[in-house]
Amino acid sequence: MMRHYTALVKSLSPALMSKALRTFDRVTLLVVGISWAVTIAIMLLALYTIHLSVVAKKEAETALVAEPVLPLVKRTPVGGKEIQVMVERLQRRYPEINVAFTNNAFTLDASNGSKYHTWLAALGQVDTLNPQFHWKIKEMCVGSMCGNQPLMSISMVGEKVAFETPSKDDKK
Repeated sequence: MMRHYTALVKSLSPALMSKALRTFDRVTLLVVGISWAVTIAIMLLALYTIHLSVVAKKEAETALVAEPVLPLVKRTPVGGKEIQVMVERLQRRYPEINVAFTNNAFTLDASNGSKYHTWLAALGQVDTLNPQFHWKIKEMCVGSMCGNQPLMSISMVGEKVAFETPSKDDKK
């Protein structure tokens, strides 16, 4: 054991180190020094890149948490009891206007031009009777160019719009 210790001390002795340094010429020391400097610079750059990726991931997760949960829009065709109540209500309020719901279309007709304002009022009330309904005009004709249709006629297709809260799985 002592023999190993003395060999280690001899190899680290200042005289041996001085001799080793003299055998290396200055150019070799310069190349080794530059190599170590480049290696250290690359390591620092790699550490900086890792730091940037960790910060970017943290910011992305923070943004995902802060993102609002948007409701899902559910659209269903109108019909059934709700629409029948609406038709009856408009028929009572505007008896001079023909109000009907057939073939999934809501129609308002009037054959007399003097009932134009009444027909227009009935049309305006369709939209306000049930705010959950969204109406799209399928066909509309007003005036003498309507052919076989009444003087004022509109046919609308509706859908009921509802909003639902999405599940947590829908956010991803």
